Amino acid sequence: MFPRVNFKIRGLNVKWFVLLILFSGLSHAITEQELIEKYGKKPIAKFITEKTSGQLTIIFNNEMSRSHRPSPEYITANTIGIDLKKIGSSANEVDTIFTKKQKEKENKAAKEKRRLIDLNNAKRLREEAKQLREEATRLAEEKERLRPKDKYDLAVAIAVKKGLKAQAEDEKRIARKLRHQKEHKARKKEKRQSKSSVTNNPVCAIPLNKAVNDLKSAYSKKYPNSYSTQKMLIDGNIRSYKELCRKRVNSVSVRVLKKRIDKYYPMFTTIKMLYNSDMKAYEELNNY
Repeated sequence: MFPRVNFKIRGLNVKWFVLLILFSGLSHAITEQELIEKYGKKPIAKFITEKTSGQLTIIFNNEMSRSHRPSPEYITANTIGIDLKKIGSSANEVDTIFTKKQKEKENKAAKEKRRLIDLNNAKRLREEAKQLREEATRLAEEKERLRPKDKYDLAVAIAVKKGLKAQAEDEKRIARKLRHQKEHKARKKEKRQSKSSVTNNPVCAIPLNKAVNDLKSAYSKKYPNSYSTQKMLIDGNIRSYKELCRKRVNSVSVRVLKKRIDKYYPMFTTIKMLYNSDMKAYEELNNY
């Protein structure tokens, strides 16, 4: 004989335990009224009419009848329960179907959102690459444009080509002498000028380390993954900064410099180019 086993779980026998499981399952069931509150009458009615050739059970003048596409006010939780039974469904099944559709809709929307984000990121990267190429081209053209052209060396080359090497050497020697004289006069003129003109230079008022840090910050944001481009641009701007700082200034040039600094700082290459253009035009206007 086998020993008798007492099936008790924490003070409950098996029968009550099974009933407890059944009732706990029923407690999660959704009613027709809850279904209406959750989704509204229209989507539920549409779900039913797709399976009943468009007919729905309604309450009209306190009487139950059938109608095609009735107004939602004649549809109640009871009529929905009746129609669901007719099509062999339940509120729980409808809730499951609607929840699945809603999840699919949300997944589709999320997928479309990710696709749009990827497209925007790709477009932004293309634009940044294009801007980088344009900036590199512009810098190369500007460097070539600003590169000193020695017309005297050109004259020498032409003379040599014509077989007049001696004459070319004389022209080169004379040109060198003239350049030295011009530079000597310029240095003497600078010495005669007041030192106050340098101290009034608004470019010199900007500390070099501040200018470097501001340039680093600006170009690291604009070209985060191109350190060679950053260095090239920073070096060019620092050279322009030093050239501007060495310039003797007066009331007119100070005003022009301040205006350009306010608008284009810390891009000293741009400031220098515009300043030189302005001052050249100013001198030409004075000669009219």
